[in-house]
Amino acid sequence: MKKIEGLTIILLIILLLGLSSCAKPKVADQTKQPTLTDTIANMGKAGKAIGCVFAPWHDECKRLKDEKVPHPSQEEYLEQINEEFNELDKDAESNHAK
Repeated sequence: MKKIEGLTIILLIILLLGLSSCAKPKVADQTKQPTLTDTIANMGKAGKAIGCVFAPWHDECKRLKDEKVPHPSQEEYLEQINEEFNELDKDAESNHAK
């Protein structure tokens, strides 16, 4: 009886080790960390945004509000997204062919 228990434990250990080796490896995070220069370059925009929260009547805030770029229509947005996905598909196919 002890022999069967020992074999069962060994079998379970081997099974668990085998399953753990099938796990997908971690993919390196591909997001680019902002550099100090990027951060400093955005401080002016952040300052204006915070300033406009507390003083929306200021001339600079009114000017920024008037400069807003209109959002694309739903059809334009979907067309743009489809084009980007088509480009990604082409890139994936060309990389796969290599």
